[in-house]
Amino acid sequence: MRTILLILCTLCVSCFLRAQTNTERKAITIVPVADLLSQSLTARNTNTKTDLTYDSIPISGQYENKACPRLHQLIYNETVTVLEEVGDEVKVNVPNHFCQQEGSPLKQSNYWTAKKNIITFDELKKLNINQNSFPKPISYANPNTSTKDTITLGYPFKSDFMTFSAGTRFVKISKQSDNNAVSVYAFNPKSRKQEILVIPKNLIIPHHNKPHEKIDEYIKLIRSWAQTPQGVIPYVWGGCSVISFCKNQPYVEKKDIDAHPFYSRTDRNKGVQNGLDCSGLILRGTQLCGIPYYYKNSTTLAKNLLPLKKNQAIENGDIIWFPGHVIVVSDVKNNLVVEARGYEHGYGIVQETPLNEQFKNIITYADLVKAFHEKRPLARLNKSGEVVKTLTNYKILTLKSVWQLPKNNK
Repeated sequence: MRTILLILCTLCVSCFLRAQTNTERKAITIVPVADLLSQSLTARNTNTKTDLTYDSIPISGQYENKACPRLHQLIYNETVTVLEEVGDEVKVNVPNHFCQQEGSPLKQSNYWTAKKNIITFDELKKLNINQNSFPKPISYANPNTSTKDTITLGYPFKSDFMTFSAGTRFVKISKQSDNNAVSVYAFNPKSRKQEILVIPKNLIIPHHNKPHEKIDEYIKLIRSWAQTPQGVIPYVWGGCSVISFCKNQPYVEKKDIDAHPFYSRTDRNKGVQNGLDCSGLILRGTQLCGIPYYYKNSTTLAKNLLPLKKNQAIENGDIIWFPGHVIVVSDVKNNLVVEARGYEHGYGIVQETPLNEQFKNIITYADLVKAFHEKRPLARLNKSGEVVKTLTNYKILTLKSVWQLPKNNK
């Protein structure tokens, strides 16, 4: 009997410790950018010859990105829920977006990341850090969170202890004394203290109330990202951050130890790579400007946004969709698009280009809309002007339909 009781007590203690390890806790991101993966990196390395670390994930892979497991990126001050801890990794839930598979209504936004990338609010409480000094998270489950005391960076900002990505949000201090800058709270992970930063207003996105104003601001923003004199924003698979720019130099193709090909840029240092992919460009840009857009990938946005109707005019901000890629309508009048385009077609950057460099014999948006309604195939061009794909399944999706779909906010 004593033996049975001892076994039961041992099991109870074991279950208690496991429950403690897996107890859900809120946490905040304390690094400029953190890579998120679909599975634990430790588990992935065990199943392959690869010995990747969170500081060595390539910019982009080829052929389903087997060499590049990154799916998404967190940026500083983003809130997550910790679901599980294993070694030096944590499984987290991210509230500001969701993914859906074809044919399934289930919304998924759970990932793995390095434990060093976050700090729990329980730990912050022990450091006497006020939880109200962190911005309320953007959440598809609770889209009506007030942001009147929050500012958002439209462009990178360098402080004494780190450079923050575009999209980073801060809580304003109550008393402001500078007409050209805004003072905000910022937790310094090095000193483990709360500091006050003074951010120039020209780096901050203006707040707008009306949908058309938000879309106009969004288009202005991503066009500026595509035309910055500081260099180019590189294409990064799963990328959702803008911290630094690089020269538009040639990239190289390499292979990992498992012979999976990937791309590398000669003008980027090792470490966590910042940049954007096609869906990350839209997700980060729209949320920066207060648009209730929560779709992580092309499959999900195609399931939720409404297509252009025959009697409806195409507008800036609308999205050209086909399987695996999305392109933003940036200037209807001048027939321009903005996209983060991959390396396989000769680009690998965020760029603004004429419509006729995207599709053969499509010169104007009138041509594109006509082809769409008549269900005619599109011939997709690469950087050399060669046809690389014939698209029979494509859509023009309206951005403003995010305000017409109550189900998006459930």
